[in-house]
Amino acid sequence: MPFCPLCGKKVKNLFKIEIEGSILEVCEDCTKFGKRVIEKPKYQPIKKIKAKKLELEELIPDYGKIIKLYRERKGMTRKDFAKALVEKESVIRRIEESQMEPDEQLRKKIEKLLGINLVRKYEETKKLIKRKKKLDLTVGDVIEVK
Repeated sequence: MPFCPLCGKKVKNLFKIEIEGSILEVCEDCTKFGKRVIEKPKYQPIKKIKAKKLELEELIPDYGKIIKLYRERKGMTRKDFAKALVEKESVIRRIEESQMEPDEQLRKKIEKLLGINLVRKYEETKKLIKRKKKLDLTVGDVIEVK
């Protein structure tokens, strides 16, 4: 027989309640300390399957080497380049060494300043399956107290 985690009684049935954002399984007497939770199914059956084309962009491989090459062709030092982009020199160094990917805003500034394109576009077809949101598991769903 399971025990109630709040009062410690041995009981036949436990009821799920929510107390301050946590879900607990307690005896019937302790349900007054929280809000009763009614279990819903984890997933809703599949409603529709749609195919959708997505146009995606990805940063080209070796973007750091390309940025460095074009910066040097323009005769700019890393410090001058960083100043023109209003960025820290350390950020530019990390980008040129491919340790960091530039965010979209910085990428566009770099592309404009150097006159290059750092992304390639590709299309991907995905099948979208509409389901209800998966409910999160709680510790009480996974662990059985003996």
